Amino acid sequence: MTADDRLLSATGPFEGSAAAALCEAFVKVPGVGIALVSGKGEILYENEEIRKMYLDAPQGGFVGRRIPELFPPDWAQERLRLLQRVVSTGQGLALREVWRGRQILATMRPIPSEGGEDPVVLIISRPTEGSDPLSTLDGFEVVESAFVELGDLSALTPRELVVLSLLGQGLTLKEIAATLHRSFKTVDNHRSAIGRKLNQTDRLMLARLAAQAGLRVDDAHLERVKFKPPST
Repeated sequence: MTADDRLLSATGPFEGSAAAALCEAFVKVPGVGIALVSGKGEILYENEEIRKMYLDAPQGGFVGRRIPELFPPDWAQERLRLLQRVVSTGQGLALREVWRGRQILATMRPIPSEGGEDPVVLIISRPTEGSDPLSTLDGFEVVESAFVELGDLSALTPRELVVLSLLGQGLTLKEIAATLHRSFKTVDNHRSAIGRKLNQTDRLMLARLAAQAGLRVDDAHLERVKFKPPST
């Protein structure tokens, strides 16, 4: 069964031209990344959106390459473990992560195999803002990545990330100082340092950046990885 056939099998009760039309529309939805990946981490299908989202490469194909070839080692090993869990249990899951400075929700669903073919996992990824996107999911085991790829936010210290995440939640500097048991001046100094590093001094714009990243306080303490765009 080809990758296209596997993707068509995810369209449920639809068959023939209806399934093909649904599939074509599905993979072209703006902002929604689609991939078929084997349980061993080989990319079997990718759409343009997922290349832009994860690989910063709207052009060029990565079909046939394995996840460890393209991504930071620890992050790749975590992804392989999740793929293998989906394959072995036959149950889907949802992953929340911060990748290249944006919060992404990725659902992973097993696709039935035929005649001894290797199992395949359908991954659907989309950027999402806000600190509680998981409330929109139903029926999935939810997993939080142990890693963050912060993009431009990697210039910030863990304490600065905490302050930025609280700004993103709409807290004032006074409220942040009370939450962190620090003086107003200390928090304002952190805010100033964040603005200098991100070249953005407007507090509302800083809050916007934090919301886009979906930053949570706990994210500041996760292990950081650094992504380097691969060659095609």
